[in-house]
Amino acid sequence: MKSAGLDLKEQHVKQAVDYAANQGCEWVVLTNAFTWMIFRLSFSKPIEHSLIAVIDVASLNPKKAESLELLWILSREGWKKSHIQSFAEEQELLSKYTVAAVVQSEAIVGMIRRELRRINPNAKVDEGDVLTALQSGVIRREVLEGEQAERAKKLVSRSARKSLRDNTASLPRNLASQPPEEAVQ
Repeated sequence: MKSAGLDLKEQHVKQAVDYAANQGCEWVVLTNAFTWMIFRLSFSKPIEHSLIAVIDVASLNPKKAESLELLWILSREGWKKSHIQSFAEEQELLSKYTVAAVVQSEAIVGMIRRELRRINPNAKVDEGDVLTALQSGVIRREVLEGEQAERAKKLVSRSARKSLRDNTASLPRNLASQPPEEAVQ
């Protein structure tokens, strides 16, 4: 906690993260009474932190659900029920890195290719062309590279594999063991 009204700076964040890391805390809240910043620590080497939420008390509207949800995160009951965990997972799911990884997934790239072919059936566009177009100009470079981008790609890949396993498990036994072409017939 810093003095009321003091501008929170990067040095304050570093200090709070260092305190939390030394105590082995996964979560840290930094405040000047008006602004509340919630960070999640990752105990990798080096220790990293990600900003989960910034709450500006003066701009909260008690009639809006979003404002109340942010306050619920900081409440005693919210902490007891680990609401911060689910909030952080939602934030990660909606992060620019995860959304970029989903857009680059095989299913979405295939869908974009089909739509482009619908626009011009004579065009010779394959999935590689679509992926190249996405990576070279549509999606920002910052969300394609780095540790957060790699984590997001792994998250999307795991999800796709799990979905494929679940779909295969739900097929009748005689169809699940056949190659996809034969299963369709």
